[in-house]
Amino acid sequence: MTKEDYVWVGIRIFGIYLLILALITLPSLVNSIYMSYQLRDRTSGIRYYIDGTEENVEKLTNILNRLLDTGFRTQVGHTITYSIRVVIFVLAGLYMTCKGKFLFHIVSSPLKKEDVEET
Repeated sequence: MTKEDYVWVGIRIFGIYLLILALITLPSLVNSIYMSYQLRDRTSGIRYYIDGTEENVEKLTNILNRLLDTGFRTQVGHTITYSIRVVIFVLAGLYMTCKGKFLFHIVSSPLKKEDVEET
């Protein structure tokens, strides 16, 4: 095998690796979407589960609403992060496994004599 063949094999293997990473990230993406959906409307039923005076109910409801709102924002952030990861991994992996010509020319370009310093 020549140097070019090894470069092609390396590019293809790395593309397959990126596609596997995208598959591994999919369950986390589905989980974050599900959790965002579940946290979206959780504040509506809080008042029915709290016993006590009206003042205590209001304080506890406000605290729980803030906590759920923070949790919802966090889950939306996770959803966006996992979505971006999946898109980047899939696009880069497909490019490297199917085409990869530009990357091949960058990696396998021979060095010029001026670039190599003689010692």
